[in-house]
Amino acid sequence: MTDRNLGRSLSIIQGAELFDAGEHWHAHEVWEALWKDDRAPDRDYLKGLIHYAAACYHVKRGNLRPALRLLGSGRAHLLAHGSERWPFATQGVIDDMHALERVLSEGGVPGPVPPLMRHLTPTVG
Repeated sequence: MTDRNLGRSLSIIQGAELFDAGEHWHAHEVWEALWKDDRAPDRDYLKGLIHYAAACYHVKRGNLRPALRLLGSGRAHLLAHGSERWPFATQGVIDDMHALERVLSEGGVPGPVPPLMRHLTPTVG
């Protein structure tokens, strides 16, 4: 693994740790910086994580319409751009996003967002 790849992987993990701590906007910012710097064809996987974090931020602020839109677009990015280069079990993340979207769509009150780090796979980047 190159120093650049290691740095990227550590930043992805840092974003996940922020996400799990409820610091969704800060996670969004970490991943957005990576997304802007990444030129790989599957870089929009990061956009999926960015949208998920932004959706959680909106949920906490009571902005449900933008949260629902971001959950849908985030899932689409993860589905379209998942690859072995990303350190998460993508289907588990998508399932969590779908569950949150379902609760919001039904007018329910969401519980805590499940931790993202539980979807971390053994190999990173």
